Amino acid sequence: MKEGQQETIILVDDNLANLRVGKNVLSEKYNVFTAPSAGKMFSLLIKNRPDMILLDIEMPEMNGYEAIKLLKSNPETQHIPVIFLTAKTETEDEVKGFNLGAIDYITKPLVPQLLLKRIEIHLLAEAQKQVLRFQKEEFKSVLNLDAEFNHIQDLDILLERILFEARRVVHADAGSLYIRELVKENNKTVEMLTIKYSQNHTLQKELPPGKKLVYSVFKIPIDDKTISGYCALTRKLVNVPDVYNLPADVSFSYSTNYDKIAGYKTTSILTLPLVTAEGRLLGVLQMINAKDKNDNIVSFDKDDELLISHFASNAIFVLQQTYIFNAMILRMIRMAELRDPKETGTHVNRVAGYTLEIYNGWARRQGISEEEQDKFRDTLKIGAMLHDVGKVAISDMILKKPGRFTPEEYLIMQFHTVWGSKLFNDPLSPLDSIAKDIALTHHENWDGSGYPGWVDLDAIEIDEQGCAKTNPIKTNEDGKAVGKKGEEIPLWGRIVALADVYDALCSKRVYKEPWTEEDVLTEIKKMRGTKFDPELVDVFFEIYSNIKLVRTLYPETE
Repeated sequence: MKEGQQETIILVDDNLANLRVGKNVLSEKYNVFTAPSAGKMFSLLIKNRPDMILLDIEMPEMNGYEAIKLLKSNPETQHIPVIFLTAKTETEDEVKGFNLGAIDYITKPLVPQLLLKRIEIHLLAEAQKQVLRFQKEEFKSVLNLDAEFNHIQDLDILLERILFEARRVVHADAGSLYIRELVKENNKTVEMLTIKYSQNHTLQKELPPGKKLVYSVFKIPIDDKTISGYCALTRKLVNVPDVYNLPADVSFSYSTNYDKIAGYKTTSILTLPLVTAEGRLLGVLQMINAKDKNDNIVSFDKDDELLISHFASNAIFVLQQTYIFNAMILRMIRMAELRDPKETGTHVNRVAGYTLEIYNGWARRQGISEEEQDKFRDTLKIGAMLHDVGKVAISDMILKKPGRFTPEEYLIMQFHTVWGSKLFNDPLSPLDSIAKDIALTHHENWDGSGYPGWVDLDAIEIDEQGCAKTNPIKTNEDGKAVGKKGEEIPLWGRIVALADVYDALCSKRVYKEPWTEEDVLTEIKKMRGTKFDPELVDVFFEIYSNIKLVRTLYPETE
């Protein structure tokens, strides 16, 4: 229970006069619900989680002993303390009640002062036990998360998971994660906070399964004008009980436009800077609208501050390790970017993001569990980022040509799939295996008309002109490698093929302007069943709003 809240008690008695008297006595200090039967009590428990139940024993249909057995057998209600109210005074009756899980036994007729005092004592004891139980469970949960986070290698997946788990730890309905970035403004480089992820349980549950909440991507100055900016500037935790009633002495304000746009009212906010041990600001973690056990919006308390601080300190360490790993991946990609101007960081991030969204949609269709999906998300996203890394082996004269390729140049360019896959030809991890498949097959077509087809990666020859040739495993009547088709193409390659073409059509190239959204979608539909796996095209359109969100997160740079 959050600090300052009134405790809730359910009073259960089949005698209506007893209910009236009991409610009058208890309502002076507590929020009281009454139930004339055990059945009505269980109905109340569907939407309410009381701090205590006062339960009569002698009732028709279901007596108190039967009711407490059901309460204690349900994980959702087994921790609710129960006090029996009865006219029975036999020792064996009391022992039976205690054995079933009751914490006390109060005989009728009730003495108001005695009833209130005993309830007060038990509620205090239960509150202390609940705090200890809560702290034990939450800290155990936070410690377990450390191990889980250490297995995540992709930065975006880690950031989204950190936000989700942080919300769960402090029971926040919504939240945002901002990343510190250097931005050029008026020929100067300034520090800004960029919103990277935003989550909202209330708004999310209104969407169909698989659809993601669409939010605006914006930047905030690191200054004292906004809550998140102030938090980043001062490097201090900020706990605001009600953003619509800010203290007069604070420098920051809250823009209600955010709520108007989202159709959601923000009340309590807990904001924490993510600062490394060396003093480097990584970003800001913001929790929105703490909720109690009855789903009411409340303030974040001191326990929440302690938990989120401990959580953040562990998350920061993992974030630093992931930043290092992702920097290595991006350096490999920048090597290709230096050779091929089209292979930009935003392009590979978009392709990886589309790939993940299409995979998630496909997996839901197949009934694959979230746990099973999690095994592939991380490696799939990084593997998709490396889809064109083989271009480092292609001549600059071809990669940097400001126009379309000749047929001869196009054949040489096709070989980037083979060079890329050979980088991972001795797989040491699941990432190597997925990256190899993607690099090799992301230009194969569903109907078998793609490249490089069935080739032997271990039998590459260099001719007199310095051009590479492969030894086909399966050939057509012309002696050329037969293209892989249908499900001969690994799933990962089929997904990246669709993601890569979609991004290429949407983007500007030296030889073309970006296509309109309508033309792009028409082309994707036209290639369903020829170039692309028809089921994946269907998935693409089902989750198209998610696809557009990815493009918003990684806009084209000049």
